[in-house]
Amino acid sequence: MIRIRLLLLSVFLTGSFAQAQVRNITGTVRDAATNTPLPGVTVMVKGTTMKAQSNAIGNFVLDLGMEKSPVLIFRYVSYTPLEVPVGNKTHLDVQLTDCLLYTSDAADER
Repeated sequence: MIRIRLLLLSVFLTGSFAQAQVRNITGTVRDAATNTPLPGVTVMVKGTTMKAQSNAIGNFVLDLGMEKSPVLIFRYVSYTPLEVPVGNKTHLDVQLTDCLLYTSDAADER
């Protein structure tokens, strides 16, 4: 009888611990000027090797692991990188700014 109780207790504690570790963040990445989805954006947890990429419609899912105060870094070719603190959020909608918009305007004025 004691073995059964210990087994049930260990299963309960192991299940609780495993659930506490799993934390995902989902979101969508769009162009700030046109509001179109951006596929292939790299989404990284700052200071770790955890990363994901946005899919064809700009959506991403990223495992945050045990990070207590994660900050996500969004990088995409020709766009200004963006750092976003996650806090307690489970979903983020992010807009990236095309950095070529500003350089092309400056080049036109010469």
